[in-house]
Amino acid sequence: MAACLCLAAFLPVVTITGGPVTAAPADGVHGRHVRVQVLIFNPTLPDQGNQRLNDYFGWRDPDDITAGLISTFASASDGEASYAVVDHEVIDEWPVLADCYAYDEQTWFACSSDHATCHKPDIVDYLRILSDHQSCDLRNRGDIDEVWLWGGPFFGYYESTLAGPGAFTLNSPALSGSSCEELLPIMGFNYERQLPEALESYGHRVDDTMKFVYGNGSDNPWHQFTDYDVRAPGRSGCGSVHIPPNGVVDYDFSNTSVVLSDCDDWPAWPSPPGNFVPVSCATWGCNETGYLTWWLSHVPRNNGRTDGIDNDWWHYILIDARVTRAAWNRLLA
Repeated sequence: MAACLCLAAFLPVVTITGGPVTAAPADGVHGRHVRVQVLIFNPTLPDQGNQRLNDYFGWRDPDDITAGLISTFASASDGEASYAVVDHEVIDEWPVLADCYAYDEQTWFACSSDHATCHKPDIVDYLRILSDHQSCDLRNRGDIDEVWLWGGPFFGYYESTLAGPGAFTLNSPALSGSSCEELLPIMGFNYERQLPEALESYGHRVDDTMKFVYGNGSDNPWHQFTDYDVRAPGRSGCGSVHIPPNGVVDYDFSNTSVVLSDCDDWPAWPSPPGNFVPVSCATWGCNETGYLTWWLSHVPRNNGRTDGIDNDWWHYILIDARVTRAAWNRLLA
């Protein structure tokens, strides 16, 4: 993706820099915090009494969801995924899209009311965001490890994307053309939605990362981890992002049917899983947040390597160069 070079008119950037929404970074339970730059695009609406977009619609405060994500990741990973916000900006701007177009209040409301009027292409200009907010400079200096973007509908974010040398598909095409000298994960969250949807976005990042590590074959550990009963009758793993072990359709998180799963064995990887026990939605609370938290809590995080792959899969998921450079170098050698 090339950054747009035109000088199209759009609202000036007005950035309010605030403090982090979590405690100042320190060592986590099992290692360093993953340091996050949070960029919240939340324009004011002059025709609606200068309310912020999320406030006008009564949508969630993105800082609240950010705090929920950080808490959930830390709990589910027993501290392995220990995040801290180190740069926090609220941006009074409609983000510029890849072809230099930017909504204003009138055109965005028109798009929201009639999707036929929405602008195409609808992908944000990621390179502009990284440049305007010095994201690659911060990454190159070792000040941040990833970026979390917050915005509203039609802001053009992928759920996740990856910049930097060696970038691979992360639920979207790799982002080329940045000045990042290290891999930089960029999450795209929507404050119209809530914690379950944000966890799902992160789950897709997990899935694509581990598919990159292990490939797409049907006999590798990640494929087995994500097995569900419809795909592997009587031999379910922990399920996929959309389909739990007993699910029969996407988002079937409240299914009460009982199937056999070896998910409880996976935290002991590389000890071979295979002890199948009954599970149903009661295992995770019959809701999406409960399921995805349960799913993440079974991701292996042990010492050593098996067939050249670290047994701590969070080394790959977090993409934190301070911890994972050696793991990636082994993988890509």
